[in-house]
Amino acid sequence: METLNRTLNGKATVCVDSTPFSPNLSGENQVSLALTIIQPSGEIHPSLTPLTIQSGQATVTITQNGNGSGHYDFNTGNLDITLPLHVKAVNVPILNTVESDSSLTLSTRTSATTPCGGDFQGSPAGSALDATGSITLVGMANFQITFFQNVAIQIRVAGPLEP
Repeated sequence: METLNRTLNGKATVCVDSTPFSPNLSGENQVSLALTIIQPSGEIHPSLTPLTIQSGQATVTITQNGNGSGHYDFNTGNLDITLPLHVKAVNVPILNTVESDSSLTLSTRTSATTPCGGDFQGSPAGSALDATGSITLVGMANFQITFFQNVAIQIRVAGPLEP
């Protein structure tokens, strides 16, 4: 088995639907997603660098907290990855600090309308055969912030997939 090592160094756009407790939180920052792709199966071992966004006074930090998995399709350029994540938000109105763990699936085949104003649309790798070119991954995860309340986090990661 041969492996391809690819990195997506791009821009992450994050929307946290935190109503009814506080206004929605949103922001952008640079992020790096390292992918080890096993050939010919397309099995993936992903690794995400920590991602921090500022939204008003609030700071949201998203970190990978375990092994991820996924699949790359060499025919279409579609990519699906699942990452276990830890989210910590500080200085959130009313709630102050909240932390939670969940799993996020990012995919080139996902689209979402965000409560932060805008649509997220995934798109496959520009050059499917060698897993390079521009790519957009979109995903959503639910995180429990209180005993009775979840929040939805929507993420778009877009940029070039490079060796």
